[in-house]
Amino acid sequence: MPGIITSQGGNHELSLHQQIKPIIADRLPLQAAAHAHELLESSNVRGQLVLLCDHQS
Repeated sequence: MPGIITSQGGNHELSLHQQIKPIIADRLPLQAAAHAHELLESSNVRGQLVLLCDHQS
C-alpha cells in the first residue's frame, strides 16, 4: 500500500545508500495533506506521496 515517506522509516537508510529507489507518485505542499490522504485512501496512487515543507520564515 502506498504511504508517506518519512526520515524515521526503516527504508531511509537503504535509500541513502541507493540500495532501493522509492517510486514518487507526486510531491504536494504540506497544505495539501488532506488531499494527499484522500488520494491514498482512493487507492489511485501508485508510489509514494511526498509532502513538501516550506522552511522560509
